[in-house]
Amino acid sequence: MNEAIVKHLLATLVLNSIFNQVKSATNVKILWEEFSQLMEEHTKTYTINLERQMYVTHCGNDKDVCLLFKKLANMCKQLAATGKNIPDDKYTSLLLNSLPSDEAARVM
Repeated sequence: MNEAIVKHLLATLVLNSIFNQVKSATNVKILWEEFSQLMEEHTKTYTINLERQMYVTHCGNDKDVCLLFKKLANMCKQLAATGKNIPDDKYTSLLLNSLPSDEAARVM
């Protein structure tokens, strides 16, 4: 494949802010290496922030616990997509800790 075509495809598939950081590479191989490194760093940051968000997500006393659990399950799937899996025992603790205090007392 022609280098110009590969560069164009990458430019159309990723955010401009990301592509602008690698577009000056002298060839596609270097561009791809820079892009891969940038995305690896971005994924680490994303993973840390998402996991942190999971641990601070709580359900208010008058909120829907089912919606909260769906939200946490979705976050867990997003983490798994990055290669970060939460073990079942930690996920269970996360769910219990996210419950309103009166609900958590009933479960335990």
